[in-house]
Amino acid sequence: MYPTIRARTSMSLLVFGLALAGCATSGGPEPPSTGSGSGTTTTTPGYVRDLPPADFHDYLQTRPEAFVIDARPTMQWDDDYGHLDNASQIPLEELDDRVKDLPTDKLRPIAVYDQLDVRSATAARKIAQLGYREVVTMQGGLVAYRHAGF
Repeated sequence: MYPTIRARTSMSLLVFGLALAGCATSGGPEPPSTGSGSGTTTTTPGYVRDLPPADFHDYLQTRPEAFVIDARPTMQWDDDYGHLDNASQIPLEELDDRVKDLPTDKLRPIAVYDQLDVRSATAARKIAQLGYREVVTMQGGLVAYRHAGF
């Protein structure tokens, strides 16, 4: 009986570890520089980090130059959760048509949020694929942010 319990415990720990690994940041470490020796620059996708609400808040405090995007639909802009004061509203559904509204400097950090961290994850991946080097999202979205007291 002991080996069966031990095997079950080992399997449970393995599954738990794999589940935690799947919850890690979506982009991993920062990719290498995009510059080449010939003076031309290629577009290399950036990376996306998912930050808990308190870390997202701290990030915005320490990175005031960050371009903040609210990826929610227009009807949610002034709902009960409001929006962050410095945010630009670019709904996920309009992102492809509004790329020109993003900063021209691809080194400028971009912070993306939405109601529940669904649209923002998709928007952040699209933005990183455009070559923006540092993109962060807020885990749990604006709901979690407000529940955390911000």
